[in-house]
Parts: sequence; C-alpha cells; structure tokens
Amino acid sequence: MKEKFLFFILLFSFVCINANAINCTDSLAKLNSLDQRNIILIKSLKSLNPDEVVSNDIMNRVLSLLEYNLYFKRKTQEEISSLVSHYLNKKLDKEKKLEIKKLIKNKENILNLTLDYSQTKSVLEKLSFEKQLTKSKIDSIINLDDLKSIFEETGALLTQGSNLRHIEDFKQSIIKIKSQSESLSNSEIDKLLELIGEGDSVNILDDIIDAYTQNGNINDSINTMSAALNINPKYLYSKLRYKIDMIVSKPYRYSINFVRSLLEESGSFWRNYISGQEVGWEKFRWQYISGLFQYGEIKGSFGHPKFPKWIEVMKGDPSLKVKRLKSIRESKISIGHDLVLPSKKKIKINKFFISPMINISGMSFPQLSAESHITLLATQINLAKKKGIDIFVNSGEGGPNFHLALLNGDKELLTREVISWGLESGDLKPDSLKLEEVRVRIEEIMNLRNTVISDEDLKYSKIVGQFGTALNGIRSADGQRVDFDKLKKIASHPNYVMTQFKLAQAAKEGSKVDSSKLDPIVAKMRGINLSKKISSPVVLEDFTNKELNNLVIATKMTTHKPVSLKLTLGNLKFDYERLKYLRDHGGLPDHIQIDGATSTFSGGSGNAPVGASGSLQIDHAVIALDTMLKKLGVRQKVYIEASGGVTFGADSVANMKYGANGVSGARFWMGAALGCARVRKCANGMCPYGIAAKNSIYAKGLAPINFVDKATEAGRAWYDQATDKMADLGVSHPSEIVSKHGLNVQDPSVQQLVKINNVEGNQVFLINYQRPYIYEFLSPIMSEEEINYYVFGKE
Repeated sequence: MKEKFLFFILLFSFVCINANAINCTDSLAKLNSLDQRNIILIKSLKSLNPDEVVSNDIMNRVLSLLEYNLYFKRKTQEEISSLVSHYLNKKLDKEKKLEIKKLIKNKENILNLTLDYSQTKSVLEKLSFEKQLTKSKIDSIINLDDLKSIFEETGALLTQGSNLRHIEDFKQSIIKIKSQSESLSNSEIDKLLELIGEGDSVNILDDIIDAYTQNGNINDSINTMSAALNINPKYLYSKLRYKIDMIVSKPYRYSINFVRSLLEESGSFWRNYISGQEVGWEKFRWQYISGLFQYGEIKGSFGHPKFPKWIEVMKGDPSLKVKRLKSIRESKISIGHDLVLPSKKKIKINKFFISPMINISGMSFPQLSAESHITLLATQINLAKKKGIDIFVNSGEGGPNFHLALLNGDKELLTREVISWGLESGDLKPDSLKLEEVRVRIEEIMNLRNTVISDEDLKYSKIVGQFGTALNGIRSADGQRVDFDKLKKIASHPNYVMTQFKLAQAAKEGSKVDSSKLDPIVAKMRGINLSKKISSPVVLEDFTNKELNNLVIATKMTTHKPVSLKLTLGNLKFDYERLKYLRDHGGLPDHIQIDGATSTFSGGSGNAPVGASGSLQIDHAVIALDTMLKKLGVRQKVYIEASGGVTFGADSVANMKYGANGVSGARFWMGAALGCARVRKCANGMCPYGIAAKNSIYAKGLAPINFVDKATEAGRAWYDQATDKMADLGVSHPSEIVSKHGLNVQDPSVQQLVKINNVEGNQVFLINYQRPYIYEFLSPIMSEEEINYYVFGKE
C-alpha cells in the first residue's frame, strides 16, 4: 500500500512540476483530497492519549509523507542549480534574464517552508528508528503543528515544484568561494562559472568537483564549496576522494595491462626462441581464455601442443552442416516442470529458456567486486540482445539482492535501504563520514550501471538466485530456516528465473568472506551485522533429506518458478539415496548443477583452502548423476548442468555426451569477460585487476564500459566454436547429443566422432577411455549388469 501511495505522489509531482506545459487541474483536485487525508492524519494523532502506541498504519503514512517531502526538497536543490546556471549563461539576453528572475520571485512569494532539509531529515531518522512510538514520543521529536506545516509545505512543493532562493544569494555564494579560496586563481573561478553556466542540474556538482580536484588542495576545496553551496562537507569529502580514486585508477589500469602484455610477450619469446619449452596444460587452457578476452576471437597458430584429456570432435558430413548449425544456434532448452500435487492437480511453474552456451556460474558479491558484477550482468544482457544467445547469471551464495538492485537501478531506494539497515544494526552512525561514503559509493555504482545497462535492456536479463547454508537474503529471524516471505518477494522480480539451494561445492565446505571486503552495502544485501564474524555453516537442518524435500516443494509453491540444487558427488550411496527420497516424496528439483574438479585442477573458489576438494572429477560426476537419474526413472525431469573445468567448446560437447544438458563456468567468465590473470589474490580482496577486489583503486580500474563489448565478443566466439562442434556430430538440437551420442549408444560410427588423448598421446574413443573407470566408481550403487544397461545400453 505504501509503495502505491508513494508511486502516486511521485507520478503526480512530475505532472505538476511541469505545470508551465501541462494542465494540472485534475492533479490539483487530487491534491485537495491529499490535503484532507493529511488533516485526518493529524487529527488521528491528536486524538491519542500520551502513552498510547501509534499504529503501524498511521506511522507508515507519516513516514511516507516525510520521505516524499525530502524527495522534493532534494529535487528543489537540483532545480536551483538548473535555474541559476540558466541565469548565469553569458549568451542569455537581458529580457530573458528578467523573465527568469521574475519567475523566481513569484515562486519565492508562494513558497514559505517551515523546516529546512536537514531538520526534516532529522525528524524522519528519529521516527524511523524508534521501534515503538507513543504519542508522547512523537511530541518530543516534533510538534504536531510543525508536522502539519511539513505536510502543507509538501502540498506547496507538489503544486509549485521548487523551493528557490533568490538569485542574489547564489551570487553571494560565488563571491564567498572567491574570497575563501587562496589557492584558486581567477581563471579557475571563471572556468567554474562557465561550467555552472553551461551545465545541467544533474552534472553541475560533478563538474564543480572536477574543477576543484584539479586544484589539488582538497581541504580548501571542501571548506569553500561546502560553506558557499551549503553542501554536507562529509558528503563532499567522500565525493572528492572518489573522484580522485577514479582519476588515479585510469592510468593504473593501463599500466598494469601494459606490463602484463610485455611480460607475456617476453615469456612467449623466451619459450619459442631460447628455451624451447612448451606451455603446460593448465597454462595452455588459460592462454585460450585470455586470447578470447584480448581478441574476441579464436586465433590459430602454427600448430599447438596436445595434452592428455584433450577432447577432439571429428569432422562430420559437411553437406548438411550449415542447416544443422543454423538450427542449433536458434535452439533453446527449457528448464522447469509443473508441480504435481497428490490430488493430481498441477501448480503452474514458469519455465525459462536458454541457449546451448556456457552460463555464468555462481560468483557472489562481494567475493567479486561491484564493478565485476555490473560487467557480467551487462555481458549476459548484450549476448541476448545483440547475439540472440540466452544464458543466465547465477548470483552465488551471497544471494541475488545485489544483482536485483543493480537491475532496478533505483539509487534513492538502495541508499535508503542500506543506510536504514546500517543505522538499525549500529554499523552506521547518523551524520558520520562513513555514512556519506556509503551514499557516494552507491551513487557511483549506479552511475557505472547506467553506462552499460538501460531500462529497455532489462527484459533480456535472467538471474538465478543462489542460497547457501547462510541463506543470505532469505534467512529467518533465528538464522536457521528459510523465510518464505522474503523468498517470495525476491522471486517476484521479473528477472528472477530460478531458485538454487547450494548444498555443496567441490572446492570447500561452508564459506566465509574476508572482513576487508565487508561494508554496509554487503551487510544489507546479506542481512548481516558487520560487527559479528560471518561464515556459512557446513550444513543446515533444512538440507537434510526430509527437510530438503519439503523445502523444494514449498519453494516451488511459493515462487511458481523452477528450483535447482547445487551438488557435488563423493559418497554415491548417500547421493543416490537422497535423490531417491526426493523422487519418492515429490521434491525432485527441476535443475541440478553438478560441481567437480578436473584431472589437473581443483574445484574453483576464491577462498578455498588447499586440499578442501572432496568430490568426483566433473566427467565422472556427470556420468554418475545421469546414470542415477536414469535408474530412478526421472532423467527427463531434471536438467543437468556441468560446472568445473569447462574451457573449450569441445568440453561442452564431451559433458553433454556424458549426460549433461548444458554447462556453466566461473573461471571461464572471470578470464574471458573480466581479464583475470590468475594472480590468486581473490580471498583477501587484493586482486590487482579489480575482479575480486574490495572497494579500492583496484576495483575502480575495472570500468564496465571498457569491458562489456570485449566480453560479449569473447562469449560469441566461444558459442560459435561450441555450436560448430555440435553440428559436426550431425545433430540439429543440443538435446540430441545425449540421445544420439551418449555413452549408451553402441553404434561404432557414432562412437568415433568424439575422441580423447590418453596419457600416451594417442587418440582413443571417449567411451573406451572412460569405460574402466566407470565400473569402478559406480560399483557402490550398481551391479555390473546395471552399469552395462544404464550406462552402456547393453541389454
């Protein structure tokens, strides 16, 4: 109700501000109705006894009106700058200046505000953070007559649109700047006046700050500007510091890129011409990813080394390849099944569709910087908008609140929510420098967002909300259960397509975020208190078989969207029994992300300790999961997503031949989209490339606008290669890879199309390479006869 009321007020105010061009008769009629409601509100407050507790409904209406009042006072400040800049324009003739001056004077005579911005804000903050308000408590904060005046002034703001100071006051402010700034020359002041004269209200403050940061004397700048322009000096200090960091970050990023390129070229020269060394397997894989980022295409060379586990797809019949390739690239794979109740009735689940492309696996905020997440969100949108390639972004276990806030793009709302949470938890203090730093940080995050994401682009975005054992964003008051009210609100977002519960990860059990990465924005997004140690428990009661089953069903019923589980496979007997329980009790998920290591590299995570991985290799894990679901008779109901070591397009084909429906990657996107150089400083926030950095110059060097196009082209190149390999198999849709080329297909002409290099360097059929291992790792849950039947298709 509150949101609808605020929306009406904001929409109504927009119409009335432009009263010169729009007839506001209907709006004024509505304003009279609003005045009546305000009178009733004041009477309701006056009628209460001193010790009587004010109802939530009344308090919400009071707070809404105060917030609205502050909103228009802030807008008024922008109008002041706009009108004054217009007045100071040297090209404006005298007649037009007189007209503007007269307009200002008329508005001044109409408006008679009783409280300035800071006083009203103080009232709002005091009322907002009182848990229980009595009539006497309100009286101690603000007199009801003053409250009535604020409501009346709100009406004046609504109809007139401005609280304007006289033009002479602004002139005196400029004189004050001149007189109180010894370090600024007259020419610099003239430049400042020129900036004000030519700028618009949105950019004036940034332009002024730019002029002052060039001076270099920050303290003088803060003192003169805050005094002359009536700006909060702590906010101004934060803004100036941020500007300086941004100025420094640009040459820093260019420098580190230059040094990296120089060293890579030097290393290549040394290996090729002096030492004669070939790169290792993991280095070669990373060079491929780095090449995608640098060039946006897959470049060839005069041959390249071949390693054990190298997957190769044989060239097929070229006569139908063009037609097949077109069909594959136009194909979409659906995720989601309706929930069937015991009564046989169905609850409709909103399916979504993705392309045969590597999805963006879970990387949370703030494990990755805000700049990184903005870049990845925009890359996913660009791939869908410009290339027709649909993928999703998995939020990681920090929860999807930050991603959804970025998509919403509402700076005021995010600022209000973060500051309110910080004040309530004690992480922020009123009128503190830290509070203003948060305000500036949010402003700059949203500015970066606006450079690469527009509101028109939002229809292309797909977010999978991941929740680990910490249940960030949907945690109940006791911290041990899912709060379905919170989950329903998050899942109602139009760009939210699926809920994922992360039961395990190949790289570690539980998780924690380095304290240097935590700030009030993170605290609000995760629902935490910064003064307390933050880590995810290894397991929750909600994740036992019985509770997990109920959780999956309840989530689908609440959200009407698909549900996913993120698993690792280690103890196959336990894993099989869990899936069997979910099948038998109706809680089978729509999607399972299976995580695992490769033969040469552990599972990926920015803060995994050495030796933490305890899962099957990804290829064996996919085979095991596919086989277990087949044995349970539910293979067609679950989308299997393989994540772990996916690099080349052929890796996608191999995983789909093993039984996966699709793939995702984290390291791939960190390299191909963000330029990761594997410095391995993820955990402590000291990533020099700004990818996994805390809020620092490092992070600010990663300007999304410089990366999104490169990342889009890198993704497009990988997609072209992967789909080309699929077309070589002779299929017309990605789903045919499992059915026509799975390990259960015995036709030799099919088996020979995908091969792998063994340790001796020879090409062998993929099915023959895996066969000895399959019998071994599946033996705890299947007999040899069952393995022959479910895996190899032998009767």
